[in-house]
Amino acid sequence: MVKLFISSVQREFEAERREVAAYIRQDAVMGRFFEPFLFEELPAKDVSAQQAYLTEVAETDVYLGLFGVDYGYEDAEGISPTEREYDCATAAVCEGSAEVVCVIDGEVRAVLRDEGAEAAGEPADIWRKCV
Repeated sequence: MVKLFISSVQREFEAERREVAAYIRQDAVMGRFFEPFLFEELPAKDVSAQQAYLTEVAETDVYLGLFGVDYGYEDAEGISPTEREYDCATAAVCEGSAEVVCVIDGEVRAVLRDEGAEAAGEPADIWRKCV
């Protein structure tokens, strides 16, 4: 089975995350080949949330990033879990062990193209990596 890690700011794409996972699981063909992973479905563990999701990303075959206008919660270093997941996934790509797919909301793409990422009022690095 190909492990598919679905990443996004949970509150922004809550419904879409569930819909993608449900579609894959219910589809006769895709369900045979792909195993979607959603962090919110992970049982409680005796490790930090950050360690748990980064371990899952490091072990994934395909990272699917859904990006919109919400950067999400920032940790003490000012980095969101979604950006940390993306960074981990792209490091795995460099090692040849994963593939990365990014889906970016059209409004975000327009802001980046026309005004620059800083004008959007959001941390820019994650968006530049995908655009």
